Amino acid sequence: MESMLLASRSPSRARRLLSLFGRLAASIAFVLSLTLAVSSAHAQTIVLDAVDSTPCIADGCVLWDPANENYGVGQSVLEARSLLVFDLSGISSPILSASLRAYNPSSLVPGDGGNGYESPNASEIVTLHDVSTDLSGIDGPTPPPGLFDDLGTGSVYGSRTVSAADNGTLVEFMLNATAISDLELATGLFGIGLRMEGVDPALPSQRMFAWTGASASDTTRQLVIQLVPEPGTALLVGLGLVGLARRRGDARPPAV
Repeated sequence: MESMLLASRSPSRARRLLSLFGRLAASIAFVLSLTLAVSSAHAQTIVLDAVDSTPCIADGCVLWDPANENYGVGQSVLEARSLLVFDLSGISSPILSASLRAYNPSSLVPGDGGNGYESPNASEIVTLHDVSTDLSGIDGPTPPPGLFDDLGTGSVYGSRTVSAADNGTLVEFMLNATAISDLELATGLFGIGLRMEGVDPALPSQRMFAWTGASASDTTRQLVIQLVPEPGTALLVGLGLVGLARRRGDARPPAV
């Protein structure tokens, strides 16, 4: 008789254990999803203005002028690449996402010298690259050796198609995982190289970000960083929401 009672209770006990494990797994998944959601919702946005920018025209950086804040890329007989420099000294938290924003002039905007995008092609591609050149001497009277190659080779941080529709706008490039990893490792000056792909000297002109650097209105170069909030804060909020949900569930009247 006792063995029959134990046998009859075993399925019920197993069902309770399975139900308990199911609720526990659901709660863990809920906490994790809430933690991610809270992290995204509470991410801190940091906007860093470039501390420097300079063009490098052809190998050897012809007509080098460290005071020139232009960041145009492309070609008008000779190819131009550009360098943007940011100071990351105050960034310590992990980075959730990042993007680069740069103003592209328009002849229709008062104060702009002309159209930033000029090309016989309907569109061009601008690519962002890592920079390994020592940036401490970037304002020197002579360009750092190998700068032109450095601005258009190495790791790619992102790219986008540009066209005349971008004239007079802030052009945004989303930075990829490689860029974010390098940003997190940086402790001071951080460089990003800009290059136009597929330049053809046989064409009259292919340019993007032309006419920049003449005034404050046409030198907007910003690094927009989303910082991950403290994990403990996000987790505590998530756990609090789980507890609130459970209290509400316990307060429901029993089913009839």
